Amino acid sequence: MEDIVVRRAVPQDSERLAELYSELITRPTDVDALRRRLESDVPAILLVAETSGHDLVGTGYGVICPDTVGACHPFMVVDNVVVHHAYRRRGIAHLLMTELETLAREAGCSLILLVSGAERTAAHRLYERLGYSVPVRGFRKYLSDHSPHS
Repeated sequence: MEDIVVRRAVPQDSERLAELYSELITRPTDVDALRRRLESDVPAILLVAETSGHDLVGTGYGVICPDTVGACHPFMVVDNVVVHHAYRRRGIAHLLMTELETLAREAGCSLILLVSGAERTAAHRLYERLGYSVPVRGFRKYLSDHSPHS
């Protein structure tokens, strides 16, 4: 297997990320909007997994959120974890999730919330192996035409 490097995404990754997201959602990703997001100072972490041949084969997204209860430690929300179908079951999602967890710990987060589609059972097994559990039920509501799945 080729060496895989996990790094933060840069605006130049936008087109390749949009292609990768097509394995996650049915609606095309707006490459220009994604590029603008990567150029902004939004406090989010978008990681990519890249082969030594510079193929972008995986990604994961984390947002650190301030909390207002208890000790008010921040928490991270993780979403949009995807690995190219030809590279699945090689530990790439594990690498991405481990790096997101490291960054969450460095930011003082006390919790990571993970969002994953109900049909993604193989991914769920990975998350459970990484120590994630299902003690709560999650909900989402898309507003107007902003749903990535329509």
